[in-house]
Amino acid sequence: MGLGTMVLLGSACLAEAPAIGDPAVPPDDDPRPLVLPSLMECPTSATLPERVRVATWNMSAGRIGGLGGVQEQIAALEADVVLLQEVDVGVRRTGSVDQPRLLGEALGMQYAFAAAVEFDGGDFGMAVLSDLPMSAAERISLDSEGGYEDRIAFDVTVCVGPRSLRLVDVHADFVPDVNERNLVDLAQHIGSVEQTSTLLAGDFNATPETSGVMRVLEVTGAIDVFADRDPGPTREGERIDYVLASPSLDAVVVDVGRVPTESSDHTPLWVDLAIP
Repeated sequence: MGLGTMVLLGSACLAEAPAIGDPAVPPDDDPRPLVLPSLMECPTSATLPERVRVATWNMSAGRIGGLGGVQEQIAALEADVVLLQEVDVGVRRTGSVDQPRLLGEALGMQYAFAAAVEFDGGDFGMAVLSDLPMSAAERISLDSEGGYEDRIAFDVTVCVGPRSLRLVDVHADFVPDVNERNLVDLAQHIGSVEQTSTLLAGDFNATPETSGVMRVLEVTGAIDVFADRDPGPTREGERIDYVLASPSLDAVVVDVGRVPTESSDHTPLWVDLAIP
């Protein structure tokens, strides 16, 4: 992640970093911003790494530990790819800065951002930071009628050497009936992942026994990676953040981690994979 050249974000430098993502044309005339790096096909001649670490974290828009605290926490994860929820771009409450751009520049990682809703002068959404090339990206709008705000998933594919790894960044509503509709909608959109290399990860805002989470597992055939490995709480004594893996990926999970943090009210999660 370029840690040797990492620049700690602080109030004096928040507006200084140049962009490494470019606005993309959202599909279906969706007016919400979608910012992507240059996408590429996975090179067949590339070397397959021994391990890949994927992390997920609801960073609470940096409102708890500041953007510098978020940066330090992400650096400490030592992940190849980080799926982030609750990310601000141009939002007044967090200084009207472009959070994914600044984090990407400071950590030496490329970034992608998908806005979910216009908020407080800017956009609120989800981001992916990656040391690995990205080959595809799609914003998935979820059924959010009657919810607190519009919700999305961010479906990104990265290249692990010559292999493709699909990563679905999830942030569901906390309103119970809307949460269920969000997750059912997500499951129907994704479909079965049993013959693929796919992770679904993020803030599901629901505990494991709820119908929405159970429906995602049933429809996709994904496996709850932390359920039998480290099923501890991720927010206020409850487990509401997940990494779900297709069976082929669950079989090659070599390690997992829940990381204490003071920079958000959610616990970062990471998984190490030995990609077959």
